[in-house]
Amino acid sequence: MAIEIQPGAVIVGVDGSETALGAVRWAAKYAQKCSAPVHLIHALPTDEWYMGLGRSALISERALLDQLREVGADHLKQAHEAIGEVDPGVEVSSAICNESVAEFVRAHSQQAAMVVIGSRRSGPLRDILLGSQVIAVTNAALCPVVAWRAHESKGGDVVVGVDGSEHADKALLAAFEYARLMGARVVAAHFWQVSAMVGIGYSGALIDWEQLRDDGTAWLTEHVAVVRDKFPDVEVATLYGDASAARGLGELSAGAGLLVVGSQGRGAMSGALLGSVSQNVLHHSQCPVLVVH
Repeated sequence: MAIEIQPGAVIVGVDGSETALGAVRWAAKYAQKCSAPVHLIHALPTDEWYMGLGRSALISERALLDQLREVGADHLKQAHEAIGEVDPGVEVSSAICNESVAEFVRAHSQQAAMVVIGSRRSGPLRDILLGSQVIAVTNAALCPVVAWRAHESKGGDVVVGVDGSEHADKALLAAFEYARLMGARVVAAHFWQVSAMVGIGYSGALIDWEQLRDDGTAWLTEHVAVVRDKFPDVEVATLYGDASAARGLGELSAGAGLLVVGSQGRGAMSGALLGSVSQNVLHHSQCPVLVVH
């Protein structure tokens, strides 16, 4: 039976983990604010997963699939209950799919408002496994994606990276929209690394660094003002910093409620490819990350 997603729905991946339930609760609060329906999705393990167990470990493929569906249904039930605890008025639907979450998102996210998936900060040993799943879903999506993770900060600022590019401008607009919805402040940040200019050699002595910073701060203020004027009720702060974008945004995430970045769009050969900054903050941000396509 074909799975249908309501236009404007928030799609949430569910796998029974506490991290996934945290993502479900976050999505419920967001849906409550914007009166959006929530669609919960649980993906069954792929053939490669259970075939790797060996035939001797299986009673039958049908019996295993039935058991996996029962487990999935229980995970979805828990997620339904979690949404009900946040707001019983949120409209909820759910489904179990045979494809991966990334494949489901690729096929069903075009009319969705957002995709939300649970994530954790990556360490060196789990970057490849954990990061590949989060990035696969984010690359597959045709709508904004939130990689939710538990964070200790009580701050509610919406931090957004600004660099003047088209995808960053979309992220800036999304940051203001989310901040207005949630009653939060926007912190628009642009970073450039002075140390990266050491290679200019003796000509560095001819550069007025203070003027360069003043001009950069003025550019950032003017650039943000174009969007800020559309949201007069949203408080805004700007930050022009000396660091790499990934490092600067990562540090700001420690006290933020949401970090917003733009993706790089689509590559001709590989589909939607995230930029290095987007990938870095997905791995290492200390708060939830919203990636805007």
